[in-house]
Amino acid sequence: MIKMTFSKKEILFIAIAFFLILQVPKVSASLSVSWSVLDEQVRPGGETTILLTFSNPTTLSISNIKVNVYAENYLTPYPTYFEIGSLSPGFSQQTSIKVKVSWNAPSSISFVTLRIEYYEMSGRKELSLNIPINIKALPILQIEDVNFSKERIEPGNSLLLSFYLSNKGDGSAKDITIKLNQSLITSETGEIFIPEIKPKERVLIQIPITVNPSLQIGIYPLPLIITYWDETKSQYYSEIKTISLKLSGKYTFIVTLEDQDILTPASEGLIEIKIANAGTQEAKFLYLTFSYDFPIKELTPSIVYVGNLDPDDYDSEVLKLKISENVLPGYYPLNMTLNFEDVYGNEYSETYILNLRISEKVEKLNIFYFSIVLICLIAFLLILKFYKRTKRKK
Repeated sequence: MIKMTFSKKEILFIAIAFFLILQVPKVSASLSVSWSVLDEQVRPGGETTILLTFSNPTTLSISNIKVNVYAENYLTPYPTYFEIGSLSPGFSQQTSIKVKVSWNAPSSISFVTLRIEYYEMSGRKELSLNIPINIKALPILQIEDVNFSKERIEPGNSLLLSFYLSNKGDGSAKDITIKLNQSLITSETGEIFIPEIKPKERVLIQIPITVNPSLQIGIYPLPLIITYWDETKSQYYSEIKTISLKLSGKYTFIVTLEDQDILTPASEGLIEIKIANAGTQEAKFLYLTFSYDFPIKELTPSIVYVGNLDPDDYDSEVLKLKISENVLPGYYPLNMTLNFEDVYGNEYSETYILNLRISEKVEKLNIFYFSIVLICLIAFLLILKFYKRTKRKK
């Protein structure tokens, strides 16, 4: 057996050499990938962009970088494959990926996954990244098809207000409440609760109301307070939507046949018609139309434009008539229609019946004989008076 002995100097040299060997750095390359999503939230049907930065922070080259892109349900990335090539030490390269979100995607966090393959001095390496995409489906509630059960609403009226609450968004609205501001109206219906309205759905709302009788004619905003949650119940909404309430006055017309000539078969004559506005609202662009039948043969004018007729005001019109032959004495109807608009441009029409009197025709021969008798009577009275005066003088 050989026994080795070392001097103190030799032992010190060996120790220093071993220490220096341990201090030699291990040189290797490592790919660094950083990312950012352009949009914090993405709506269903929307699109976003992932920005990627590939960096080589080492002192050795990285080569043959290949990237495969995968995505979960409701996400469609493009491109799904691309190559970077090589990165020299200290260099970086940027690129981007587009991500499309499906129209029917619910609110969720879905991931785009990158499978990265590259080569360095020690051989083939792999890197995997999961990038979250925040899908946010939002509800958008709108009021549609507002309807009042009365065409013309007056102060103090009781009626039914109906409308549809429609979800125009891409996420469900949950725990919806509807409350009607009762400063202009009163209603026994309290707060209305709807559990859920899904996208593209709408719900019919009906509320019986009574209009404040002290309101004046005009257009009033009727506020509705609507509150709800999104489909994940993470976001709360409170909105005020308005419905236009149009208040009108009363229309009360008094139509009379003020005067008429003596009308007989085969005759012509004039009639005078009076239209009075006994209501509380102006009738705008008022015009009259007439419809007639036997025994009226002709009526002129058949359309009469009156214009605006204020409350407590009236208008008179004179018409010319021709009466048919072979008509019996009596009363015959003449139909007159009032056509007008209110202050909001709504059109109305009301029909009234005027009764015309047709008298019996007096024959010309009878008039001749009557005239002779009348003349003879006058002559007789004159002679009698003269005779009495002569007799007194004697």
